[in-house]
Amino acid sequence: MALKNLAKLINEASKVKPIQDQFLQDLTVTIEKADESHTPSKTYKPSSLGGCMRNLYFQVTGATPDDEDRSYTNIGQTASGTDRHVTIQTAISKMQAMGFDCEWINVAEFLKTHPVEGTIVERQSGMETKCRNTILNINFLCDGLIKYKGKYYIVEIKTESFYKWQGQVQPYDDHITQASSYSVCLGVDNIIFIYENRDSCDLKTFLVHVTDEMKEERVVGKINTCDEYVAKGEVPPKSTIKKDCTYCRYKKECNKW
Repeated sequence: MALKNLAKLINEASKVKPIQDQFLQDLTVTIEKADESHTPSKTYKPSSLGGCMRNLYFQVTGATPDDEDRSYTNIGQTASGTDRHVTIQTAISKMQAMGFDCEWINVAEFLKTHPVEGTIVERQSGMETKCRNTILNINFLCDGLIKYKGKYYIVEIKTESFYKWQGQVQPYDDHITQASSYSVCLGVDNIIFIYENRDSCDLKTFLVHVTDEMKEERVVGKINTCDEYVAKGEVPPKSTIKKDCTYCRYKKECNKW
C-alpha cells in the first residue's frame, strides 16, 4: 500500500510544470489577453484592394469577420514588424542631418500646400500618419513621405521572411495596388518600397511609378464597382483565385452565399 501511495505521489509530482514553464504559460496568456481586438471600420483598406471584390464588399457593409489569429506568436510578429518600421522611419528622418539630400515630410503640412480632394489627416501616430479620403471611403496609414533629391516619394515598408525576400525581384502586385491607392489619396506618383528580411534585417528597395491608368484600374474603378454592388445590395461573385481566400477574414460570411 505504501509503495502504491509513493508511486501516486511521484506521478502527481511529475505533472507539476517546472517554474520556468509556469512563467512562460502565464506570460503567454498575459500577452494574448492584453491584445485588444477591434471591429473594422466600414471603409476600404488599401491592403485589401488587390484581393477579391467580395472581400471589399464585406468590409464596407460591416460584415462580421472571422475570429482573428491572436496567438502570442502572431501578436509578436506584428509588434516586431511595427518596431522595425519605426527604426527604419527614424533612420530616414535623420538622413538630412547626415548631409544627404533627403527631407522627411510632414504629411499634414504637405496636404495644406498640395491638397487632394477628399483627403484629410485624422491623426499622427508616431512616425506614421493616419489618413482618410472621404470621397473614395479609404482609410490608410502612410509609412512615410520624403523629398529626395528634389522629388517627392511615398515610402512603403514591408517586413517578410527570408524565403520570400531572397527571391524577390519586384514588389508584389497587391502591394503595388496598395501603393497606388496612397498615390491617389496623396497626389504623389512615385513610391519607394523598402522590403526587410526579418531574419537578417537585410534590405531591398524598389521604385514604382503610379500611372493614371493604374489609379483607375487598381483603385478608383474597383471601388466604384464595389460601390455599385453595395447600392444594389448584391454580393459580388466569389473569387476563383486561391490566394484571395487563404488569408481572408470573411470565410464564414462568404460561405453563406
